[in-house]
Amino acid sequence: MSVFFDTNLVIYSLDDDAPQKQALVVDLMLRLMREQTQIVISTQVLIETANACRKLGFDDVKVGNVLATLRTFRCDATSRETVENAWLLKLEHKISWFDALIVQAAIDADCEVLYSEDLQHGRKFGELEVVNPLLD
Repeated sequence: MSVFFDTNLVIYSLDDDAPQKQALVVDLMLRLMREQTQIVISTQVLIETANACRKLGFDDVKVGNVLATLRTFRCDATSRETVENAWLLKLEHKISWFDALIVQAAIDADCEVLYSEDLQHGRKFGELEVVNPLLD
């Protein structure tokens, strides 16, 4: 089984100013790794994470360490086809452009679950289901 993590959850795993969310996300990631579930991110998630780390006050070395740590997860490059299909997904499902890129990357990676706080919990895009692990 493969699951996809949206940028917002990756950021929560790093954000000491949101300790409850951080603990929930880190616990989820560790549980999935123990269960040998493949965690997938995209190049978009890497780029957005590096940018958000700077906003959290991380210096260059710490940002580099975060990016190195994310090597634990499978990272799929965003292809031309992903971008084109995401545009169609955006139009069809009336979601934001960046959310569509995340959803399409998860679909392309054959993930069953997209963990995200940004999209509607339980929403399905074909076989892909959005799960917000921060809900009670």
